[in-house]
Amino acid sequence: MVESLLTPISKDAKEIKTKARLSALLGALEKIAIVSATDIGGNITYVNEKFIDISKYSREELIGKNHRILKSGYHDEAFFKNLWETISTGEIWRGEIKNKAKDGSFYWVDSSISPTFDDSGKIMGYVAARFPITELKQEQEALNESEKKFRALIENSKDLISILSFDGTIKYESPSIKEMLGYSQDELVGENAFNFIHPDDLAAVKEKFAEVIKNPGKVQKVDFRFLHKSGTWLVLESIGNYDTKDAVPEVVVNSRDITARKEAENNLEKMNQFMIDRELKMIELKQKIAELEGKPKEEK
Repeated sequence: MVESLLTPISKDAKEIKTKARLSALLGALEKIAIVSATDIGGNITYVNEKFIDISKYSREELIGKNHRILKSGYHDEAFFKNLWETISTGEIWRGEIKNKAKDGSFYWVDSSISPTFDDSGKIMGYVAARFPITELKQEQEALNESEKKFRALIENSKDLISILSFDGTIKYESPSIKEMLGYSQDELVGENAFNFIHPDDLAAVKEKFAEVIKNPGKVQKVDFRFLHKSGTWLVLESIGNYDTKDAVPEVVVNSRDITARKEAENNLEKMNQFMIDRELKMIELKQKIAELEGKPKEEK
């Protein structure tokens, strides 16, 4: 027994031992992942069934080929340069890769690529374990696209879009604030919106704001006077909403300047009152004339 332990291991025995170790590693990985192995030059020496299923290539089409066969064109050369520099120095590379299958479809994988070493510590090849994340990436891309469209809508809207914390602190103002209220976006962020509301309107606004928080998903509307940077008061019509699906509890408020409309409504109301008063005076005048002429009073 002692002699066998002291007997030098032959080169062939080392190679067999290394291959056995690699085979055991691949066997464990392929049960849960998309697995491939390559030689030192990156040429494929092994793929499991999951790899074949997702790539749409046969095993014969893959063995001996370089992983470039799967390039989608999504990643730049710097991406792959970093990958190879990492694994060629003996480190493990981790990242997300977009690949192209044989049928032209694209798929994403979360990858870990590890060097494999012989008994002397020299790199003999690489093993990659990948997990499909196509659905997750598609959801992320859809979300990013929605966010882009939403941001474009906000950035170009004439209405003022504000995001407030539950205590009224302003966390965001859309660019339209400059034209509407005279402030830059940075001038109001961090301030409390309630400090800019007319004292006579503050109670009503706070009541509506509390209703928004108490009733997620239900829109609340309120008109109030807001202080313009020039020191004048503008009348805003605001609609507030709070969605419990948001990661951070915030109230989104859409406001528009209705000062001119309110002035027109007030002038119309004054005109209507003037016409009513005038009609009443005409009736009173007719009654007085009728009394002077001895005619009975007209009923009002």
